[in-house]
Amino acid sequence: MSDRLDSRPAAAIASSKKPFRRLLRLFVSRIFHGGSELGTDDLDLGIGITVILLALPGLFVSLLLFEKYGSLIRFLRGDGAFDPFEATIPDEYFFIVLSMAITGIATLWKWSAIFPDRRDFANLVHLPISLRDMFVANFTAVAALASLYAIVVNAASIVLFPIVVVGSQGSLAVFMHFLVGHALTVIAAGFFAFCLVFALTGILLALFPYGISRRISTLVRFVVIVLLLALAASSLSVPSFLCNGVATTQRVLSSLPSVWFLGLSQRLWGRTTDPFFSHMAFRAAAALVATPVIATFAYLAGFRRSFQKIPESADLPLIPKLGDLRSGTLSRIVYRAVFKTPAQQAFGRFILQTLWRSEVHQQVLLFSLAIGLVASAGMLANIPIHFQNAPHRFYQTNVSPLSADALSIPLILAFCVVVGTRFCFEIPLNLQANWIFRFCLDPAIVETRSTARRLLLAFSLSWLVPLTFFSSLYLWGLFIAILHTFVLIACSILIIESSILRLRKIPFTCTYPPFQSHSPLIVLAYLFAAIILTTYIPEYETRVAATPAATPLLFVPFALILLGLHHYSKNMLSMDKELVFEEPQNNWT
Repeated sequence: MSDRLDSRPAAAIASSKKPFRRLLRLFVSRIFHGGSELGTDDLDLGIGITVILLALPGLFVSLLLFEKYGSLIRFLRGDGAFDPFEATIPDEYFFIVLSMAITGIATLWKWSAIFPDRRDFANLVHLPISLRDMFVANFTAVAALASLYAIVVNAASIVLFPIVVVGSQGSLAVFMHFLVGHALTVIAAGFFAFCLVFALTGILLALFPYGISRRISTLVRFVVIVLLLALAASSLSVPSFLCNGVATTQRVLSSLPSVWFLGLSQRLWGRTTDPFFSHMAFRAAAALVATPVIATFAYLAGFRRSFQKIPESADLPLIPKLGDLRSGTLSRIVYRAVFKTPAQQAFGRFILQTLWRSEVHQQVLLFSLAIGLVASAGMLANIPIHFQNAPHRFYQTNVSPLSADALSIPLILAFCVVVGTRFCFEIPLNLQANWIFRFCLDPAIVETRSTARRLLLAFSLSWLVPLTFFSSLYLWGLFIAILHTFVLIACSILIIESSILRLRKIPFTCTYPPFQSHSPLIVLAYLFAAIILTTYIPEYETRVAATPAATPLLFVPFALILLGLHHYSKNMLSMDKELVFEEPQNNWT
């Protein structure tokens, strides 16, 4: 027994001299479980849920390809003309951009956790640990994050995609050749996207002071998300352009990193007859060498500068302070114009201040807006050229240039803004601070739904209504402008009323809803609503526009649905209307 007691201090001393494992565990934990230093309860889905969410897109797409390649192989099996390495170019390009987009966006979500923050500085600086040990441990944790993202995002497609394409060929050599080439390509594409975002993070911290870099990081992340989503959307058109073999088109597309890795896959598959793909493979190899080197040096410079400058910087807002939202004549006029009662104005100030200062909420809101912008750009790409040059007419009755794709753009933007803001309401800020609301408010008379309704209407319609009206007026005339503007207003009101139907909390002050148990139903519901908004409503609007006398019929479904929502809300039980701070397990809205 005495030997054991004597050995414990020695083991503790030996462990303290080698703190690498403890540091590695610390940095891995803060990366995967949030590292916010602003007091927010970060959206922590856990490693298991994160892995599942990252792997789902590749799994679903691979399963959907079974029918496509099964029928294609049966059709071409008779003449032996099926070449799996050439026939899969569009789908291989899709998996490449999918790997880059998901890995890059997931890395952007962990942007603030890549480098040590003020909390790490306060906990580690007084310990006998060198800066080199901190750097190596944090760098190893980031490398583990990169490996996890690159493998998990592509795990399903690495296994299923080769089975779908060449599993019935009966040749193990062809199967392994295809599998290895596809696996190396998509993992390399994801690793490139991670290193690119990682390098950008280090460069910002190395070039700018700590406070300024945190301020502009939100804007930088928004731009990167838009570019990544646009790259993913390019899978609809880039493969067909590449297959045309036009030198001018290929020269333009050669600037896309996704095309580089498509050339790398062709090189790994032994398809080196095309000099264009050989040149793209060389660019991909050069990027895979240069990007990690740049990321490492940027990380080294950014790590040292940011960690040493943390004590000298203050807790500043994450975006430039363009004005004080709490005071001033202009802000008072805006609050009084948007919100009716003093309670609504108080809640409105609290919501806007949270969205203004919280990094997590800004990421969610900007990500939803980025999705809307990329989807709108995709719709614009489908508009014919003669439509884009339509002359100015105030009373146009010929609706031949009217495009359902163009009509869907403001509906897409309104949907993304409303859904993104509504999702932000579910992310708590600091649950320890909601005691003031518990103490001061009467749960039976809180105006949360009316405040959320007015705020969402202001967010979506204050800028979309004038843009929609004047653009429609220029393109199609006065009648279509009025019609489409009222359709936008009706759709926005319907989306808002549906999203706040069971809202019984002050935004940012309640625990998380049970995302894990009800997230599939929520995703399917919003996906179904998005399909209706972007497809059926614009088409129905074009048909009604051809016969102006039938215009009232367009708004009958909106009126009936709103009437049903109002009846449901009016007949809810009193206990289902009271304010809550702990999310019930059976409430999924």
